[in-house]
Amino acid sequence: MAGSAVSATTLKRKHLGESKSQKKRQRPVTTEAIVDRTLVTSKSQDEVTASDSFVSPQVQSEWTVSKAAGGRMVDIDPILTEDQRFLIVPYTTSIQIYSTADSLLVRRIPMPSPNRNLGIVGLRQCLTDPSMVWVACANGIISKVNWTGESETPIVASIPTASGTASSLATLLVSVGGSDAKKTSAEVVLVAEMPTDHSPTRVIAYDGELRLLNVLLKLAAGMSRLHTMETLVGAGLVYASAGKQFYLGTPRSLELASLDELAYEFYTFACEDLITATDARIVPLSRSKKGSSKQQHQQQMSIDVAIGCARGPIYCYSDILTRLQAMDAATATASKGPREALQPKKMHWHRRAVHSLKWSRDGNYLVSGGSEHTLVLWQLDTNKQSFLPHLTGIIENIVVSASGSAYVVHLDDNSVMVLSSAQLEPTAYISGVQSAVYVNSALKDHLVPRIGEKYSLSNIDVVMALNPAAPERMYLCVGDGLQASRNGSKPYLQSVDLSSMRSIGKQAIARTSLTANNTTPSGATIIDPEIKHMAFSCDGKWLATIDEWMPPSNSQTDLGASEGDSELRKERREVFLKIWDAETAIESESQENTPLPLVSRINTPHETSHPESVLDLAADPQNARFATLGRDGIARIWKPRPRQRDGLAIKDDRGKELHTWICDIAVTVNHRQSIVAMSGADYSRIEGRLSFADDGSCLVAAFGAGDEGSIHVIDAHTGHIRYSWDDLWRGSLHGLQLLGPYVIVLSHDLRVFDMVADSLVYGLPLSNPSNLDSSSGAANLAIDRMSRHFAVSLRHTEGSELLIFSPNSMEPLLSHHFESRIAALSASAEPHTSGFLVLDNEAQVFTVSQASNDNGLVVARSLDEMQLDAAEEKLSTNGVELLDASDDEDEGEPGQNGKPEAMDIDTSDAMEIDVDEESSSHPAIINQHQLSDIFDAAPTYAMVPLEDLFLKVAALLANKPVGSA
Repeated sequence: MAGSAVSATTLKRKHLGESKSQKKRQRPVTTEAIVDRTLVTSKSQDEVTASDSFVSPQVQSEWTVSKAAGGRMVDIDPILTEDQRFLIVPYTTSIQIYSTADSLLVRRIPMPSPNRNLGIVGLRQCLTDPSMVWVACANGIISKVNWTGESETPIVASIPTASGTASSLATLLVSVGGSDAKKTSAEVVLVAEMPTDHSPTRVIAYDGELRLLNVLLKLAAGMSRLHTMETLVGAGLVYASAGKQFYLGTPRSLELASLDELAYEFYTFACEDLITATDARIVPLSRSKKGSSKQQHQQQMSIDVAIGCARGPIYCYSDILTRLQAMDAATATASKGPREALQPKKMHWHRRAVHSLKWSRDGNYLVSGGSEHTLVLWQLDTNKQSFLPHLTGIIENIVVSASGSAYVVHLDDNSVMVLSSAQLEPTAYISGVQSAVYVNSALKDHLVPRIGEKYSLSNIDVVMALNPAAPERMYLCVGDGLQASRNGSKPYLQSVDLSSMRSIGKQAIARTSLTANNTTPSGATIIDPEIKHMAFSCDGKWLATIDEWMPPSNSQTDLGASEGDSELRKERREVFLKIWDAETAIESESQENTPLPLVSRINTPHETSHPESVLDLAADPQNARFATLGRDGIARIWKPRPRQRDGLAIKDDRGKELHTWICDIAVTVNHRQSIVAMSGADYSRIEGRLSFADDGSCLVAAFGAGDEGSIHVIDAHTGHIRYSWDDLWRGSLHGLQLLGPYVIVLSHDLRVFDMVADSLVYGLPLSNPSNLDSSSGAANLAIDRMSRHFAVSLRHTEGSELLIFSPNSMEPLLSHHFESRIAALSASAEPHTSGFLVLDNEAQVFTVSQASNDNGLVVARSLDEMQLDAAEEKLSTNGVELLDASDDEDEGEPGQNGKPEAMDIDTSDAMEIDVDEESSSHPAIINQHQLSDIFDAAPTYAMVPLEDLFLKVAALLANKPVGSA
């Protein structure tokens, strides 16, 4: 082979630190791992050695990691404020406040959490101070947070639980004091702890200052944790569920001298199925009986409870407290069992678990939701249902506003909407990144095992790409919600606006199965194809995707194959290379997302005796070309060709020339053994990566099985192999990039090879290489052609490490530890912008850029960080009020209290405002017709310049007030 590579012995010697280039630099050689945090990140001063200092603080400061943006909404009821102006949404590691008027992020308050598994598990609004919320994390930290932004430190107080765990949170009000005149309302915070080896599940009460009061409920040893826990504030009742057991607690005394006397008496009964959702309401009774205060209070109210179960039924229990007390009093009677005494009303429409269940404020309806993507309204009097179908995801949570005029619906595709209860139309919609996330606990639909359902808990890899023509957009391959993503189904392309961190749209790229019941006749879940690779062309006009589907292993019996045979599954594998017109969507002037038109579809771009998988996809940085590498050992370069008919170019309705994509060059890179001869472990270990040179003149392809692999330099214009090197990687191959003359290879080692000098620049081993072969750990590699740097991300059990390198230096320019796992890593696609974009397994987005670079990547910030929330508050006080013409006459009339209004409005064109010269706190009032005279003076095509429009509007606001008489 021309230009044969350096031998494996030489490479091994250079890898150990004996190369000439390394001797010239006189760096200390280390055999420790770059991801060992004791070496790269932090150490105590006593442990620091000379070899630990190769990350200099001066170099570290050049690269910075931004704050997290976005995130994943957790399965907790959001909070809609009483005035319905703000929506408080709990995320895994933060709570975010949105404005319902424009669905914009107002404030993001991160919560301290040591790792991804100990995120937020409870959120409640403070009953005595609406500006505060209570937040519980799985690590047992209970915090009181000021969500309004009025205090410098949002977290006012926090305390850990005794067991260091928490599973849910609830609040209630208690009257404390001796006489009626001295009684005050005190808030009590209830925390449900997780069962541990040393203690069972407990419900502990804290006061408003987070002072421990006492234990209200203690489950028997061996019982599972509480799945739900709520309170009825008006009645002082507590109800919870664990497994099939339902618990209803009543206070032993309604008159407390102090909170230390708080105690509850719990009644329990077993439901017919696993409980997944509960809700209760108070039904006031007209009659009143004499007796003690406690008995009289209980007789004046009736408690109705609705319970949703894992197999779909809903049980409604009316006057449940009276019946439970009667059962408790008649425990000696064996003829009357719990089921016969309670006699619930059963309603069944959901096929699977009822995820959320709420009573309407008037008590006439039940609102439920589940995996059917449908909001169900149960009319209890007529036993009829109303439906709001075709939602974008599985309904996880439902919240009814305080006035009952709105519903808040949280979906598992990381979105939440506010619906009007009258028309069921959305008034606010918030949607974030819908990538797959790591879920530590079982989902509600998975509580009941079903045939053919297998779920992956750690497959969080996300295919991500940035468009050079629209660098503010991030494109992800996602599934139809969190549950579908865990099945391995990711057939959709989601576009996210990085400037606002809001989802622009979602389009099906691969074949989808949108049916009412997405299951096979045998009950197995239908698995949609998964998008394996995605890349944009250099000009952003074309998008190439690779989607693959193979029959699941549980369908082998249908194919007539044995349990261990997979040949028939391989023969039925479907692989498609699709080219999409991305320019059409970018040129669209409408705010709505325009679907990408499909230009070409290549069936089975790589095959041997059966369709083969595509190992990698790369885009030419200078020309509209794509390259693919398949398991067949062939690298193919694809390019567009204009469509012609009778020698004339074919154009569409808009006059745009149509193209079709063809294979221009095919190069065989497998020369060691035939792919057909491979089988078993060797075939499964086949790996490959591709990368174009900066000028698009050559294509570097790495192909092999395990340690036995080669890297080839291919002429991208002729298809000739110019150079080849063997044994340039060790173990699993995770990344290959070409940055200038340097070939960067990421496997169990990080190696930088200089093609021009034909020598290894440096090589660094990675610790725990077994992690890089398992599902719990993986590595990513990305290059920044603008700054001439590359980034490496490594996942492990404790989080992830991000390292920034220069090709000619083995010293990391940045070493940053993430508590979460990095799911995707990409470099900036805009020609004049540098930096890296990081997406973790909590759907959080980070930017990594140089502090001195003004052209770095920028993601959305909240209104609070941009200081726009204060401007809005000021505008609401001193801002502009738009009035209709019908309101003009009423402005000069006296108010209802007999006093004249503060200002008089002159309806002439020259608006005058009667205010005091010394005080300009009154708002400038502009009539509607004055703005119409400005904006409707000419048709759209003859509109005056924007500068003139701005000056005219500013003139209305800048009129000097008339001096006081």
